[in-house]
Parts: sequence; structure tokens; C-alpha cells
Amino acid sequence: MVQVPPASQGRATLPMGFLDLQVATTADFGRGNPFVTFLVGGLNYQTVHHLSPKVTHIHYPALSRELDAFCKEHGLEYRVQGTWSAIASHDRHLRKLGRPVLEDVGASGLATSAA
Repeated sequence: MVQVPPASQGRATLPMGFLDLQVATTADFGRGNPFVTFLVGGLNYQTVHHLSPKVTHIHYPALSRELDAFCKEHGLEYRVQGTWSAIASHDRHLRKLGRPVLEDVGASGLATSAA
């Protein structure tokens, strides 16, 4: 059983082990693209990196194929995105983070932004 963060803070308790948690909360991108792997030092294999942090990144592509087969065999979703899809997703996330903080939700249920 893994708690992220502790249940005392009102967060969900996740009934999963370390491997399940890493596969569920990370994603790889640009898998199979040697240029992207070189450019980011192998961190495009984020799931593999979290599961094998002491293994050099030159082994990540092979480990990724093994992890993919393992996840399929055990019914786990191994999340992989293409390079451009990952960049677009990251851009959307940064734009969302850059929006004004919402302070209050009125009786109508519509949030008002901070002035």
C-alpha cells in the first residue's frame, strides 16, 4: 500500500507497490529515437529511469522493451508518447501552470481569479 502524500492530508491511498506506482505515474517519450535519447541524456525513458536509477542510460532502450513486454503480460499500462506529442503536452501543462491562481468559488460555482 502506497500513500501519496499521506492520507492524513486528505490524499488518496493507492493500493499498489513500487513498480505499479512508477509505471502509473511516469511516462516515456521519443522511445526509439536515438537523437532525442542523446539530447536529453536518456531521460526520455523516465519510467525505466525510475525503476533502474543506477543503470546507465545506454541500456534504457533495451530495458524499455523488456518493461513493455512485462507490463503487457501483467495488465499494466506502460505510458509512451511520441516526441512531438510529449512536447505539446508539456507546453499545455506549462501554460496551465502559468494561469492566475483561483481564489474563490462563488455560490454560482464559477471561480473568480485573483486581481
